[in-house]
Amino acid sequence: MRVHTGKALIAGVAALTLALTACSSSKSNGNGNKSNTSSASQGGTPPAGTKGTGAFADCGANPNTCNKGTTKAGGDFTYTIEKVISGWNLNNANSNTFDFAEVLDGVLPGAFTATPDLKPVVNTDVMTSVTQTNANPQTLVYKINPNAVWSDGSPIDATDWQYAWSTSDLTLCPKCEPASTSGYDQIQSLTPSDNGKTVTVVMKKPYSDWQSMFGTLYPAHIAAQHGSLTTPAGLAASFTWFDKNQPTYSGGPYIITGYQKDQSITETPNPKWWGAVKPSLSKLVFRILTDQTTEVPALQNNEVQAIYPQPNQDIVTNVSGIQGVNYYLGKGLVWEHLDFNEKSGPLADK
Repeated sequence: MRVHTGKALIAGVAALTLALTACSSSKSNGNGNKSNTSSASQGGTPPAGTKGTGAFADCGANPNTCNKGTTKAGGDFTYTIEKVISGWNLNNANSNTFDFAEVLDGVLPGAFTATPDLKPVVNTDVMTSVTQTNANPQTLVYKINPNAVWSDGSPIDATDWQYAWSTSDLTLCPKCEPASTSGYDQIQSLTPSDNGKTVTVVMKKPYSDWQSMFGTLYPAHIAAQHGSLTTPAGLAASFTWFDKNQPTYSGGPYIITGYQKDQSITETPNPKWWGAVKPSLSKLVFRILTDQTTEVPALQNNEVQAIYPQPNQDIVTNVSGIQGVNYYLGKGLVWEHLDFNEKSGPLADK
């Protein structure tokens, strides 16, 4: 098993504020995989293996307050991802990658997000509150911001929660191939109220990682146009449609307005965004660089303003001498692992 405790962020000085925000705020990928949070998050000695330069120097000890500043309105920012887009449904097992999750961080809404110290917090743009009101049976109450809407003006409401559950529980949609069924397969009931702006979820048995659920929501009203919300076949049809079609919708501060296959994804501010903080960038570009050796030259030539590569000592060494570039090496929200079948096949033979 290889754990991403050494994810490296490298950015040009002029782009530091957005660079840290873009990668540190990545939500859980739906599998509930979160790294442990060190006591250094509240100050003190940085965790082993962390290192930062320039504006990132304090991020190991104070991740939530380092590299903060006032952003100016306007400007373009280009950021790298290392994988091509294999599908557009992040909740699909075949399309669920960390790189794609970063692309959708500012596009799809969710009940929780993560702070730079890797702790889950309520997404206050989307939610008014999220509380566990009872332990037995475990009861979760989601109150959705009355102003929360999709980019076509349709409300973000309980139907989106129901769709997330229905397509992540194999008893409701056997052919959906969800990235994770964790938690969803333990839901007893989901009840809407307040015109769909309150969702009450009752669990069959307690689920300790309940904050990982409903992290990436897709628009149920669009799903209904490409399948059905009430039948297994209809749910599977819409689930597949989301995977095959580039999002033209958004429930976040940015919306995808351009895509060059295997090259780049372009996002611009969502005109229907209701959040208190408005997007400051005019354009956010995710450039796809699958060859890691091209990332440092792209950064050095200012073709991109930040890279977030897989841990690689050569990259850290190469950028350390580039003027105007700072980097941070620390923990992240993703872990990778190899699973071996020891029940049958060669590994069953001791």
